[in-house]
Amino acid sequence: MRSRCSIFLADNEWRLTNPNFKYKPPAPDLVKGGEMAITRPPPAVLDVNVLLDSATQNKPWEIASAPNELKIDIDPFTDLFRIVTNYHAVSGDLPKLEKPSLAFGNDLQDVKRNN
Repeated sequence: MRSRCSIFLADNEWRLTNPNFKYKPPAPDLVKGGEMAITRPPPAVLDVNVLLDSATQNKPWEIASAPNELKIDIDPFTDLFRIVTNYHAVSGDLPKLEKPSLAFGNDLQDVKRNN
């Protein structure tokens, strides 16, 4: 997938005019072994936002993506739980995955109701 990209240059400053990039989702299989699997379902939105503006002194660039999801399955269950987090990188700081959340799947609905 391709996104249109243009860079605005003036007075020794540069800025990306379209910060939205589309991408092809990675392969879904991360780990498979014995009776378990960890997969990465494709996100609903295949966008990465890349903000570039050298005139912004405190934050000349920032990258953020749609939520990332890891799906955990252990036989005989096929929908145990998912770990959901966001990727974020900003100039002057280390890139990181934000605090993850745990989403119970259909096979753990009874646990979800009791908590």
